[in-house]
Amino acid sequence: MYDFEVHMGKETVKNVFPLGISGDIVLWLVDSLPKGQNYKVFMDNLFTSFSLTCALKEFGILALGTVRI
Repeated sequence: MYDFEVHMGKETVKNVFPLGISGDIVLWLVDSLPKGQNYKVFMDNLFTSFSLTCALKEFGILALGTVRI
């Protein structure tokens, strides 16, 4: 584990990125990682989305997550 934040309601993370609250949380947590170093982020279906995976790839961060129908 590199970073974490205790969820304290909807004000925990501000909507900075246009990916919704779950995407904002992931991007906020990986923001301090060095870019382009092939870090890997693993997430469950609550956070996984195509747009988030694309955004992480632009930062040089690989993503793996659960997808449900």
